[in-house]
Formats: sequence, C-alpha cells, structure tokens
Amino acid sequence: MTAVPVTSRAGLRKFLRIPWDVYASDPYWVPPLLREERRKLDRKRAPFFEYGDLALFAVHSQDRRMVGRVAAIHNPRWQSHYNDRTGFFGLFECINDRESAAALLQAVRCWLGERGCSHFLGPVTLTTNEEVGVLIEGFDSAPRVLTNYAPPYYKDLFEACGLSKAVDLLSYTGEVRHMFPPKFYRVLARAMSHKNIHVRPFSRRRWDDDVRIIRELYNATFGDVWGFVPLTEAEAGEMGRILRFSDEQLIGIAECDGKPVGCILGVLDINEILRTLNGRLSLTGIFKMLRARRFIRGVRVMVSGILPAYRPTGIEARLIRWVHERMMSAGYERAEFSWLPEGNAPSRRILEAIGFSLAKRHRVYSGMIDPGLRSRNSPKEGQG
Repeated sequence: MTAVPVTSRAGLRKFLRIPWDVYASDPYWVPPLLREERRKLDRKRAPFFEYGDLALFAVHSQDRRMVGRVAAIHNPRWQSHYNDRTGFFGLFECINDRESAAALLQAVRCWLGERGCSHFLGPVTLTTNEEVGVLIEGFDSAPRVLTNYAPPYYKDLFEACGLSKAVDLLSYTGEVRHMFPPKFYRVLARAMSHKNIHVRPFSRRRWDDDVRIIRELYNATFGDVWGFVPLTEAEAGEMGRILRFSDEQLIGIAECDGKPVGCILGVLDINEILRTLNGRLSLTGIFKMLRARRFIRGVRVMVSGILPAYRPTGIEARLIRWVHERMMSAGYERAEFSWLPEGNAPSRRILEAIGFSLAKRHRVYSGMIDPGLRSRNSPKEGQG
C-alpha cells in the first residue's frame, strides 16, 4: 500500500470527510466545522502559510475508498527557534489498519526528508500553538474546545510504526462550585497585598490592543514551556476570531502600575454546540449557535501566564480566583485547564491543590527519518 498526495478539490473533500467514517459509532466525537477545516488549509488565508508549507497524503482501500489521511508539515519558525531539523505530521485519521498507517507515515518521512528534516513530531494541527498530541487516556468524555480526540487504537498504530513518546500533555478538570483549600487562600492573601496590581477583563472596545497584549504576554512568558514558538501577529489575529464568540469576562489581564504582567484565557466550550451541527454551519446553524451560547456550561482555560519577574508575587493564584469568581457568577459548571506538560510540577500542584484532577492525557510522538530518504523521491503526484 502506498500513500498518494491529495491535490484535487475532490480529493480534499474526501480528505476532510474521513473523520465521519473513523468516528461513525463514537458517542464522544465532536464533528469539526468543515468551513474551519478548509480555512486551515487555505494558502491565501491561513497564517501558517506565511512561513510554512505542508503536503496532504491519503491511502485508499481496494475498492478505492479513502481510509486514511495525514499532513506532512514543514515549519521553518520551529527550526529557527530551536536550531534543529524537526518536521511534523498532523491531521492524522485512519482506520484500524497498520499497513495504512505505515504508508501514511512513510509518506511523511519521505516528504520531510527531502526538505532536510532529521526527525519529526506529531500529531499537531499545523503548529504546536494549536491542537497538539493524540489522546491516549480519557476516552470516557467528549473533548473540550480546540483539543484533539482520537480512537484508542491510534496509540498502538503509532508505536507499531516505530514512533516513540516525546512528551505527554495533561488536561485537568473540575467542578466550578468547589471550595479552595486554606493553602490557596494564604497564597492569594500574599498576592492581594500588592495594591499596585489589579486584574481587568478583556475589552471588546479595545479589541486589537488587548489581542496584541495577550500575544506579547504569551511570547514573553511561555519560552520555557515545551513546544513554544512565538505567535505571529497573523496567528494572534486568528486567535482573536475564536475569542469573538467567547465570553470576554473569562479573559483576564493582570496589570502592575498599568503595565500588563500576566493573563488568563478562558474560552467557552463551544463543542457543546458543535456536536449538534455535524460539521455544517448554515445560516440556521449560526442562529442556533448564537441562541445556544448562553446555555454552555463548560469552560476551557487555555492560557495562564505570568512574566517571570512577577511570578513570586502570587499573581497566578489571583488570576485563577478572578476567573473562578466569574465562572461562578455566570453559572458555568465545569472547567478544564489544558494543556500542561507532564513535567510542569508547579502548575500541576496548584491545580491539584484547588481540587482539579487529571482527566485526559495527550501524547506527542517522535519518529526518525532515515538519512537515505533525503535523496529519494517522495511519492509520485496523484489526485488523491
């Protein structure tokens, strides 16, 4: 079996529809919006293509049905930031067949090898600032917004194809209506003693300015976190598109004497609505989303970051308490903090101390690229 490039519009339509076959009987899968999936791959609109490149591959059954897909991803910004030759794979979906998975990953190796990559990581949705990793624990509940879902057998497919663990990313979940332990309030009291520090909500009236502030804080605070690559202005703008549907009262910016020093970014779990749309967003679907928005009860906290110089002040506890109060007052019931690299012991201790428990584990895999592949041809062009 050989994977072939997907280059035609008809091939792309089939490529995007594969998840509907893979997850046909899975009660927890949330169908993505097809228009958003197309947007990610639109070379004229997606921020990734300002600096990166990718190729789509698919495998077919004997009756010519497309049964697996993958993207081979070349990210020069990662390579420049880390001074290495890492490539990536993503958008992986496949039936439970080792031969199909092996063909897809071999196509990734060949394509990346031609571009000088020595190894690859994945799965990622184009970059490590988006959906990252394959679910390996926590199949008993639906995924939160902007997190990956997968059937349990993907782990076995990847490992059978010679991939090994690079890092695990953790998701912690808890009920909003719970009491913080005394230790948390002691840390909070220390943070509250700094009278020149306050937290304000994201402002729709200052939309562009606050998106810029969050981008600058993200780029300044996450340099020591696994997978960090600085956000570009265009990528921050794409993030702003997502925030427009969220609740700005869940996005907090901490300021010290008027200077932004930290932020917390909570977003509505719109997966609660997407499950009912089956990938289509018609005019009726838009009205449905707007009506249903007020009934969303889940929140995902995606970012909580403090400038290094201000971390000893306890601002993180203050931000957590700030967003928790707003979740309580708005009637939200469930919250997830994700993702945390498994080695981030301080943040894990904070979440465990305030009553959150480990709910899901996503794994990023690593694979080697045979040096000989750098001189071979990638799979022949086809229509997919």
